[in-house]
Amino acid sequence: KIYAKCSLKKKREDYLNRLEPVAPLWADAIRNRKDIHGSTIIPSNIDDAWKWKQYYGIIEEFMEVPYSELQKKSLSLSQYYREVTAKFAEKSAWYNLLKKTESDISMRQALNGWKLTVKKIGKGTGKNAPKYRAEARKLMVKCQEAVPSWIMPIGKALETLNPRQNIFDVVIIDEASQSDISSLAILYMGKKLIIVGDDKQVSPLDVGKSIDKINTLRTKYIEGKITNHDLYGLNSSLYSVASTTYQPLMLKEHFRCVPEIIAYSNKTSYNFKIKPLRESSSSILKPAVIDYKVPGIRDDKRKINIVEAKTIVALIKACLELKEYAESSFGVISLLGDEQVELIQKLIIEKIDTIDIEKHSILCGNPSHFQGDERDVMFLTMVDSNSGEGPLRMMTDGTESARKKRYNVAASRAKDQMWVINSLDANNDLKTGDIRKEFLEYINNPKDFILTEEIEKNSESIFEEEVVKY
Repeated sequence: KIYAKCSLKKKREDYLNRLEPVAPLWADAIRNRKDIHGSTIIPSNIDDAWKWKQYYGIIEEFMEVPYSELQKKSLSLSQYYREVTAKFAEKSAWYNLLKKTESDISMRQALNGWKLTVKKIGKGTGKNAPKYRAEARKLMVKCQEAVPSWIMPIGKALETLNPRQNIFDVVIIDEASQSDISSLAILYMGKKLIIVGDDKQVSPLDVGKSIDKINTLRTKYIEGKITNHDLYGLNSSLYSVASTTYQPLMLKEHFRCVPEIIAYSNKTSYNFKIKPLRESSSSILKPAVIDYKVPGIRDDKRKINIVEAKTIVALIKACLELKEYAESSFGVISLLGDEQVELIQKLIIEKIDTIDIEKHSILCGNPSHFQGDERDVMFLTMVDSNSGEGPLRMMTDGTESARKKRYNVAASRAKDQMWVINSLDANNDLKTGDIRKEFLEYINNPKDFILTEEIEKNSESIFEEEVVKY
């Protein structure tokens, strides 16, 4: 009888040996028949107990590491995965391109010929420019077979593509809110269209364009033939025209800015519908928003403020000497005209080494120059000052909210930190309802805007919302 049980004992030892590496305490309890493990009946909840112990072990492992370190590791891994994915996509694309062109010399000739032909077009003002454009269109037919995806400015696409032959399955127009109605021709080249834009950002500029010429062309070609033909004119964008027919799909997740920076745009332009996905702790630059007052005076004849301009350049130089900004990129936006831009750009070239300008991608411009762009650190100059006794003349959102759109773009370009250099006292220099006053109130305490967002999101009624606020 004892011999007959040898096989059972061996089987028991095999199971215990398999269990011991992953659950040593449990294996020991079974081997020594401790407590319930000495019973001849297997516990009915053994599967649940095993799962519970596994989950408990996972939670214990998480709890050993501080949350801040886990978050930092998660961000680092996410960035790493994006970089690896981008490299993989790039190498795969090049592999398939080379595979095609190496086996078809005519494709390689077409690609190289198109590249050289486009270079010869240059600015498009030379005598031979029309000839080179026509040649580029011919070559593009073969080029499209080799490279199915093309990324280029709309002007270059219209210049070098043949609408009759270069038809794409999908045409994606980015920054469509900045593309004027001359961009409509690109839609002819796509079977399906994806129009990406933001009607709360800067619209096409109409500087130097003749309104009479536009009206004449509209009357001659599309009046009575196209619905809403009156919208096809100055300040109309490809996005605004498309939105008259198709319902826009709003993308609500925001990846660029920390919550304190996007709070202004979220409240004033997007009615708190934007969901910031970055945590404040993801940036080492503190505070995220800085109200930097200076005793500057706006020039009465020009839209410049010398003190603000010099302060910005001095601050950039100081940042370049700090290790926290060693890898940061910098941008400067003037909220009032281009004369301040030119002044700051001149000072930057004079005071900052060219190597640093290139390394930190230092760029100066107005809001439209930065639409679709970003920097780690942004410096905004408001230019205005008040040398009189009473408040300044009211500055509203502007015609078709043009000014509000510029503020929206300017206030949402910084990823980690935004400095607002100004010479104004919001309480004494500006009237209630002035766009500058609201902006400065936000700069003074950006967390109030985030709190307001939470209140409005969680309140069940306007009355409850007002009670919580006050």
